[in-house]
Amino acid sequence: MAEPEGARVRSEIEQIIVDSDGPASALLVRKAQETARQLVGEKGASGEAGKAQLRAVFDEIRQIEALWLTDEERALRRTHLLKPKLAYRTARAPGLKPLTGLLGEALDVATRDADPKKARERFTRLAELCEAVLAYYTAETSKGGSR
Repeated sequence: MAEPEGARVRSEIEQIIVDSDGPASALLVRKAQETARQLVGEKGASGEAGKAQLRAVFDEIRQIEALWLTDEERALRRTHLLKPKLAYRTARAPGLKPLTGLLGEALDVATRDADPKKARERFTRLAELCEAVLAYYTAETSKGGSR
């Protein structure tokens, strides 16, 4: 019996965020490309408002990533608070739903362990995933969406 779509996606995100091996990296790239294409196809994601919201999500992730170097407790708190911010960004630009759904699942995996070192490593992979989505999204939209 085939695995349900939601369970498959959760399993893929689990592998991307928890594992740091070659197959996980290849899966990260594939998932980022798939998500970027979904964003381009979503109404409201490829306009200026959607692009601004996407950049704002990525900027917030970069700020948290830098915070892990100086204040792990504060970084972990901001990581937890990123989920409501994603909900706000999606309300402002509904076309971001593919990204915010992906990152919401990734945040659940990244923050479930109380060990700050593991949480930091997992957040780094979450940041890499977001960066890859943004890179593919920018490439797709700058080409006029040609694939």
